[in-house]
Amino acid sequence: MRGLVDKDSWYRWIVDQFADELGNEGAFNGMTWDDARVVATVIVQDLTGMGHPRSRLKRRSRNIIRRAMRYDNSGPWDDPRGVWRAVSIAAELARSRVFGLPTLPL
Repeated sequence: MRGLVDKDSWYRWIVDQFADELGNEGAFNGMTWDDARVVATVIVQDLTGMGHPRSRLKRRSRNIIRRAMRYDNSGPWDDPRGVWRAVSIAAELARSRVFGLPTLPL
């Protein structure tokens, strides 16, 4: 997740802290580079967007499961369960934090 946000920004600090926590929880363990890269990007978007990050991440994890079922567990992901697990861990971590961040200008 590091390097996805302008390093002079205070968002960088928040993303770094969240990335450390995701690493401590093993959120990306066993994932392919392609899956991990995309998941890290969407987690940053959900974390720094409008509203509450947990709600967005929970909705995203439900959508991942639905898409995986529609594609017989293959779909666009190398490992849909790993992707779901990473997003679910991010949602639980977001639940325990109060971010209140404005939208990140991209």
